[in-house]
Amino acid sequence: FSTSSTSCTSCDENSVLNGNQCISECEIGSTAINGKCEKCKSTCTSCHGGNISNCDSCIGNYNLYMNDCIDSCPEGTTSINGVCEKCNPSCLGCSGSQDSCTSCPNDQFLFDFKCYSECPTGSLQQGTECKRCDPSCKEGQTSVTQCKVCSDDYFGLGDRCYSDCSKANDYENGIHYGANTETQKCEQCKDKDCVDCSSN
Repeated sequence: FSTSSTSCTSCDENSVLNGNQCISECEIGSTAINGKCEKCKSTCTSCHGGNISNCDSCIGNYNLYMNDCIDSCPEGTTSINGVCEKCNPSCLGCSGSQDSCTSCPNDQFLFDFKCYSECPTGSLQQGTECKRCDPSCKEGQTSVTQCKVCSDDYFGLGDRCYSDCSKANDYENGIHYGANTETQKCEQCKDKDCVDCSSN
């Protein structure tokens, strides 16, 4: 009675050793090093180039960055389908998409996930960001609630804008306002007992 061994210790040049068997190529999750299949490093689901650290894809919440699997993408990149992709060149940092900026270069300001050289109309610079003015304002002044120019269908009084000038009334002191459509301003009514007025 004779026994023959089927456990390989090396393979011909067209095969690689996987455990104790010769196969045509290594399974996903391993790579050939000196004719043997070696498991990729623990955070890689696949690797290449005869190096267990040259990752092609990553496990779970890890992200592929420069052939390595890391838990969070570095600044200037964002995770898209498990791969750290470079942000749009106009962004310093981005999130969720390459064009969705979270920070801007030094000479730029962040507004609605984009970078601008100056704040767009309807917004006001606060630090490194442009903040949207109150919707009643077409142009902000020193804060997002202080208006320089009111939006269409709004009337100015001081640094505020009103869709209905009677909302500015001071009932305690008997001061009432009406809309002047020519000047787009709320003007105090001439008649002290007037509750609402327009152009008088």
